[in-house]
Amino acid sequence: MTNLGRIITGLSLVFSTSVIAADTFKFKNLDVVNINKNIKETQRIPNRAHQESALQQDYTEQVLRLANLGPDHKLKKIKQTIDKRRVRHTRYQQFYQGVPVWGQHVVIHTDNNNVLKKLNGNVAVGVDADIVVKGGMTPKIDKARALALLKQKYKLNKTNASPQFSRENIKLIIYLNDKNQSALAYHLSFMVQSDTGHVARPTYIVDAHSGRVLTQRERFKIG
Repeated sequence: MTNLGRIITGLSLVFSTSVIAADTFKFKNLDVVNINKNIKETQRIPNRAHQESALQQDYTEQVLRLANLGPDHKLKKIKQTIDKRRVRHTRYQQFYQGVPVWGQHVVIHTDNNNVLKKLNGNVAVGVDADIVVKGGMTPKIDKARALALLKQKYKLNKTNASPQFSRENIKLIIYLNDKNQSALAYHLSFMVQSDTGHVARPTYIVDAHSGRVLTQRERFKIG
């Protein structure tokens, strides 16, 4: 290969990897207009089954379609309230291949006749390519190992105490950082009490392939 060929190949590799990044799609009022327009077109179809389906739907398929998200993405209902005007507010969590996407929620607002009135929130797009490049959807570090690593890290940072761990909590997530880079990760936390009276509940988000801490905080501490 010539020097020019090597340069072109190198630039192609840099470009191909740099464009692979997740992003967030934010919903606006115009999206409500578009969805309702599609629903009305469906209701015009002289088929009772189509009409009843349009009235009973939860709008999640239309929302995902607006963001150009494929069948690996789902919106799962996590909370619903009804206000004094009988408007139903339903909050959904985005999932990718059955794993929740951290911080990505959509709220769908419908009236008493299930007509879409408002839509807000956001979903992550481009996760598919990001995850493939960064190791796929099978963690290289299991939950037990991730917990053990973080406990050891905590002990090293608290050399003057003998911490006792309890109330461990860990789950697999898709995490987007502030640069919209996504990764398969664990969200984990545990309660810590030391013999000096220190009580805390540190929370971590850890890369599920490398074990690298992506973000952390302590919710509270006493002593």
